[in-house]
Amino acid sequence: REDVYITSTVRSRPYKWGEKRERDGTMTKRKYNRPPTKKEILAHAPVLDYEIANIEPKLIVALGNVGLQRLLGKDEKVTELHGQLLERPVRFLPDLDSTTFEWTDRVYRIVPTFHPAAVFYRPSHRPDLDADWLKIGQFLEGLRNE
Repeated sequence: REDVYITSTVRSRPYKWGEKRERDGTMTKRKYNRPPTKKEILAHAPVLDYEIANIEPKLIVALGNVGLQRLLGKDEKVTELHGQLLERPVRFLPDLDSTTFEWTDRVYRIVPTFHPAAVFYRPSHRPDLDADWLKIGQFLEGLRNE
């Protein structure tokens, strides 16, 4: 834990209200998770940008498509890139009035992987997620020597 900083693209849990039928037939309202909107991602961008710029991480692990696409753009897919060590600039919001991201001058090391909650919805991702975390451990071991 002393070597890891955990953060998020969006600092609040986005949800939507829905109904669920209980076993007795009654309907119950409840909150369901949903991906953050572009507007929510933009609203939280300055916090993440500040953290990345000031912590200067040796390795960024992007959990799921939300984290990956916030950093590398909407066309990137965790299913295609998971477990790979990428060396790229990341997207940042140049000022508080901006609605579009720009690219950093600095190149960061990024490993995309599935969000841990993904295994609840798609148990078939579990072997890939486990393998990715073993690779992440190896990457971190290699970085300790730098």
